[in-house]
Amino acid sequence: RASDGTTISPPDTVTVTATQTPSQTLVKALTGDSTGGAVAVGDELTYTVTMTNTGNTTLAIVVVSDALITPNSITCPTVAPGATCQLVGTYTVTQADADAGNIRNTAVVTSQACPTGSTDAGCTTTVDTPVPQTPSQTLVKALTNDSTGGAAAVGDVLAYTVALSDTGNTTLS
Repeated sequence: RASDGTTISPPDTVTVTATQTPSQTLVKALTGDSTGGAVAVGDELTYTVTMTNTGNTTLAIVVVSDALITPNSITCPTVAPGATCQLVGTYTVTQADADAGNIRNTAVVTSQACPTGSTDAGCTTTVDTPVPQTPSQTLVKALTNDSTGGAAAVGDVLAYTVALSDTGNTTLS
C-alpha cells in the first residue's frame, strides 16, 4: 500500500497482435494533351499513374511502370498507409495510333501487395485513349496531252493524269 492509501499492484504486460493487411489501388489517367483539342498525330499526351496504399502497413520498394510513356517507371522506397507513389510521363501520338483509332496503354505496379505478374485490379490498369479517325481523299484528273496539239476533236488520242491524295489522318489502303 502507498502512503496515500492507494493500492499498488505489479505491472501487467499485454501483447496485442495487429494483422498487417497490405493493399493498394492503381489509377491511370490522361491528364494533358499538348494541343488541348482532339488527340491527333504528333500530340504529346501526359499520363499520370497513381498507386495509393489502401492497406494498414507501409509498403516498401514500390515500382510503378508504364512501358508506353517517358519516363517509364518510378521507384518509391516506402509508401505509408494513405500515401501515394505517382508516375507522370509523356507519349507522342504516332500515325499507327491514328490508323488504329485508339491508344491502349497499360500500367503495372509491384510491391508487397502486388508481386510481379499479378493480374489483380489493384496491380494493373489500362486506359484507352481514342484517336478520332477522319479518312479523306481528293482525286484530280487533268488532261496532259492531245495527240494533235490543238483543240480536242473526234479521233484525237487524249492522255490524262489522275492523282489521288490522302487528305485525312488515316493511312488509306
